[in-house]
Amino acid sequence: MIKTMGASDLDAAEALMNDVCNMKFVGGEGDPDVKGINELLALVAGIAPTDNIEGMLASQMVAVHAMSMDCARRSMFVNQTFEGKQLYLNSSIKLMRTYAAQMDALNKHRGKGQQKMTVEHVHVNEGGQAIIGNVEGGRNGK
Repeated sequence: MIKTMGASDLDAAEALMNDVCNMKFVGGEGDPDVKGINELLALVAGIAPTDNIEGMLASQMVAVHAMSMDCARRSMFVNQTFEGKQLYLNSSIKLMRTYAAQMDALNKHRGKGQQKMTVEHVHVNEGGQAIIGNVEGGRNGK
């Protein structure tokens, strides 16, 4: 459980797991959706969090994904009003953007963010050549 949630200890793992489990226990009544809980935990495990920050982010990402899909589903109900469709579609789009931002944050935290190098001082000796301006990656971004 600790490894699945990327937690540093059992208390942190339980807190994160409770957050994920509560996504499938809406309303606080009746039996929990055990299959649904296992599906959400499998999604968290698929993100493979390695520390508490990644564990929290993975839990949030799973929740945001589930909510965005639910809003998209609700927008397609046959008897849905135009206003209802608009509301659910807009909510779904906002949640999907949030998910994309969370992916960027996760990649940045893991050190996979886009790197930028700025050269401040350039010395060109006599007979040498230099390029002045912005240089982008070559063919296929290499």
